[in-house]
Amino acid sequence: MSNSKAILDKLEFKLVAKEFAVFSEKRHICWQLVQSEVPGLPFLAFKQRLHSREEKSTNQEHSREEEDEEDDDAERELEDDQATLVTERCDTISMEYHVVYSESYQVPVLYFNAFHSDGKLLSLNEIWDRVPSLHRQRIEHDKWTVITQQEHPIFGRPFFQLHPCHTEDLMKQVLPNSSKSKSNYIVTWLSSVGPLVGLHLPLVFSELCGDG
Repeated sequence: MSNSKAILDKLEFKLVAKEFAVFSEKRHICWQLVQSEVPGLPFLAFKQRLHSREEKSTNQEHSREEEDEEDDDAERELEDDQATLVTERCDTISMEYHVVYSESYQVPVLYFNAFHSDGKLLSLNEIWDRVPSLHRQRIEHDKWTVITQQEHPIFGRPFFQLHPCHTEDLMKQVLPNSSKSKSNYIVTWLSSVGPLVGLHLPLVFSELCGDG
């Protein structure tokens, strides 16, 4: 076991990840334990679709002859005749999440990508705009160190990540003092950080924490 329950060594992560994946499969939840090309480094993978609606307002003005623009009454009429059209655009965001072990921080890291329905990758600003306001207010002062874009350690292409530098301190606060095993680590951690990026664990996972 690691000296601190707030971190995991590689073997502990593999055991916890396997138990998490087996539990998920039994409950027909689509988390998978993937054996990567990097020896000894499996990772957890999950995909989901999120639906978002965005209202856009556009102003339409009725054309006026140039001489009317010089008349105050005509200008007021022009303002009154401005029509605001509100259109609602629906978009399906495809989310891909990977839980990968970081040997340098000795904690799991949540990597993720998000795509519009047309296949375009969301920008970092768009990712931040989707963070729920409750969480956004809490991390506003260092938001660019919480959500960053990095090369995926296994696939070698850009992914967003929740930076692991905060994980150990977080887990010291949220793990129960009388934790019986490490098997609740991923559940507790994902339940704490996942909602920032649209990832919510079903309540049934609490059984892995001895709360079921």
